[in-house]
This record gives sequence, C-alpha cells and structure tokens, in this order.
Amino acid sequence: MVAVLSISFIAIAVLIVYTIGRRLFYDEPESQTRLQPLKPVTLFAPDAKLLAEIEQAEHYRKAAEESERVMAWASLVKFSELKEIPLTENKEIANDSLEILTDRAELSEDVLALSSFVVNHKTLNVNQKLINKFQICWENAPDLQKTTEFFELALRADDADLFQSVFNESERLITNGKLSDLDLNELRELAASHFWLLSSSARMSGAGFWLKQKLNYS
Repeated sequence: MVAVLSISFIAIAVLIVYTIGRRLFYDEPESQTRLQPLKPVTLFAPDAKLLAEIEQAEHYRKAAEESERVMAWASLVKFSELKEIPLTENKEIANDSLEILTDRAELSEDVLALSSFVVNHKTLNVNQKLINKFQICWENAPDLQKTTEFFELALRADDADLFQSVFNESERLITNGKLSDLDLNELRELAASHFWLLSSSARMSGAGFWLKQKLNYS
C-alpha cells in the first residue's frame, strides 16, 4: 500500500514539473502569438519626378478642355445673350475668347453689346480692335451713354492717351453740335469721375498731366 502511494506521489510530482517546464521553455507570450497585420510592400518607391510629370500632364489636359469649351462658346453665342463667360478662372482663356467675340462683332449693335459685356467683366482686357470698332459706332451716333462707356473702356485699358483722345473728340463733337445731350462742363465732370480711377503711372504720364490741367487739377 505504501509502495502504491509512493508511486502515485512521484507520478504527480513528475507531471507538475513537466507542466511548469513546458510553460517556461516552450510557450510564447500571448502578445507574441497574436497575428500582426500585414504591411503592404511595394517593389518600387514612387518617383517624385514621374509624379510631377503626371500632374503637369493632367493640368494641361484640363486647360485644353477648358479652352476648347470657352472658345466654342465664343464662336457660337449670340451677342444679345452675352451674360457670363462659361466658368473659367483662366484669364488667358477668357481674353482669348474676347478676341474671337471681337472678330465676330460686325454690326454696331453687336459691338455695343460686346463693349458693355467687357465693361461689366473686370477680368477681361480691353483690346485695341474692340476700341477701334467702338469708336466708329460712337462717332457715327455719339450720345451720353456711348461717351460714358468710351471713358470706361479707356479706364479699363488704363490708357491715359486713349482717355485724352476720348476727351478731345468729345469736346469737338459737343462744339460741332453732334453730341447734344452733353455740354462742356458736364464733359469735364464725366471725365473727372473716371480720371482718378486710372493707375498712378497713367495719371503721371504726359497725357495724364495734360488731363489734370484740362480738368483744372493742380
């Protein structure tokens, strides 16, 4: 009986030692046995130069599409329906569309509609071709509205020489009785209201100095 108990005690002791030893030497900590998320591995690192070229190519593609859309609008739109240039933040494209519109404007009513459109859109530059066409319309039928708009075109062009030319011609037309809805004092007031909106460099030019004297500014 004693022998049986001794053997059982020894077996239990061996089992305990075996279990402890297995945990010490074979079992890994739980934190090490958890599966870690796989990290993506790329064979090649992105090339900065290539990415820049791709971005630039995409920029050019969008600009080309935008230019094509706006040019198509300028080629087809009716002058009586001029309201807004199709959405574009590109001033060069907008002014290219103005060149097309100016070439298309042959009738006086089209020229007048276009000039009003330009005056109301501050991002557009006033081109010489439009000024020449507008001047013909103005000289053929001068009135207060067209005279005012001519000063506005000169202002938008920031051109003191053009401003001076409009003033001189207006003065001549009034003297000859062809600009009957404006007198010389009203002309000076109209010119003065636009003159100080010219840039400082335009006002300081030779034509600007002449205008200051003509408008009685020291």
